[in-house]
Amino acid sequence: MHEVSQGLKDARALLKKEGWVVGKLEARTVRRGRVTRRFCARGAINEVMLGDAYNEPPALRRSTHDVHRAYATLAWVIGDRSGTFPRWAIEKWNDSLDGRRGRRAVLKAFDKAIVLAEQTEAQAAADSAAQAAAIEAELTAVRDLVGVS
Repeated sequence: MHEVSQGLKDARALLKKEGWVVGKLEARTVRRGRVTRRFCARGAINEVMLGDAYNEPPALRRSTHDVHRAYATLAWVIGDRSGTFPRWAIEKWNDSLDGRRGRRAVLKAFDKAIVLAEQTEAQAAADSAAQAAAIEAELTAVRDLVGVS
């Protein structure tokens, strides 16, 4: 039910835990036999929602609809209103940042996107409940009209 907000939360947690990178979806470093990974904003979304930072969601497939919505939500937060290619807008924005301020800006953008996604999901749930109540009221009226209980 809350796949977009949860995906954004998981991506933010991944960035905070593993680290942030500019210029690639994922960067791997091996030091003393230990592999460390860092992600850009879009790479983190891909990693948690598609299972691999370099996975590209097929356009308009239902199974990846939530990934596209996560991209669009984050793109909206960072100021992209085109709606055309939000994943590229995220990548361009991510790569325009640098250092600790950049990492903080990315985490802050995810915080805002999570709030927006949660609000959108709550509104969708309320709309669905209202629609279900209206349908039930219509069914009750029809049953009363035809004398069926």
